[in-house]
Amino acid sequence: MLKISAAYPQFKFLNLSKFTCGEHSFETGIFDFEGSEFVFIPGDEPELGWDDFAVLDENSAKEIKKQCDFCPEDQSLREFIARQTSPLRHAKIPAMLAERKPAELSWYEVDLSDERLKIYAGEMEDFLCGKDKDISEMTVWSTIKLIREDGKIRAFLFDDVTHEELEANLRKNGFSLPSQDEWEYLAGCGARTLWRFGDELGPDKVALPHVNQPKNPEFSLFEPNLFGLFIAFDPYPVELVSAPIYFKGGDGGSAFCGGASLFECLLPVSPFYAMSKEMRNDYLEFLHDGDIDNAIYRRIFRLE
Repeated sequence: MLKISAAYPQFKFLNLSKFTCGEHSFETGIFDFEGSEFVFIPGDEPELGWDDFAVLDENSAKEIKKQCDFCPEDQSLREFIARQTSPLRHAKIPAMLAERKPAELSWYEVDLSDERLKIYAGEMEDFLCGKDKDISEMTVWSTIKLIREDGKIRAFLFDDVTHEELEANLRKNGFSLPSQDEWEYLAGCGARTLWRFGDELGPDKVALPHVNQPKNPEFSLFEPNLFGLFIAFDPYPVELVSAPIYFKGGDGGSAFCGGASLFECLLPVSPFYAMSKEMRNDYLEFLHDGDIDNAIYRRIFRLE
């Protein structure tokens, strides 16, 4: 790890940390770049994509299908999932430093005294002590976001950033967006199950977003994965990757808003979930027009 810091002095080595997922553990180095943590990911040649369940048996699959709202009667659950996941393939992943937590695209924090916030004085007063004082986060017209955190109020303004502009800005410091292959490997950590914790959701055993939480979960999507990354944890945000895929890790909450089953709602946080071409084109249009406020991204730094 010290050799990495010596070769790339912009990254300061902090410590070695061990992360676990079930019976598996992984120890790696944590680095700092201007206040953001990165983890060292060794290169590998994993199998990626999805074509069948790794551990789920046929009877369990049939029971899950009965709960699905949008799985056609003439399709098996396996066929239904295969249509929404990337194809099975082998990939070559380079060694890299990957950002642990994603950043929000287009939102940037400003001081509460910023002159540009004056036109939102009414909304801010409602959030501080009025009708919205009990909520933790509020977005107004996709232009200002207010967050209540640790007893303090944080304000963010929105500025349109295209995919091309983001990539150009990242390249200035040697960073990139992950490719589809790299992102799937970062999210799944080499696991062949549909999600990193298995082929079934098990809300009584797994802490999942937007549902009641179990008291003593065996796994949690809110915790870092085996590589120490906070990734593929919520279907509402979409995470940017390089072209031509552009988006991974979510569907913008479409399934949740459409009244789908829990299995269908959380399929988008599978490492192998792939947006339909139609949805991808819609999101590209939203991104181009500055109409997307739920996009996130993480930087990777490929090691030579």
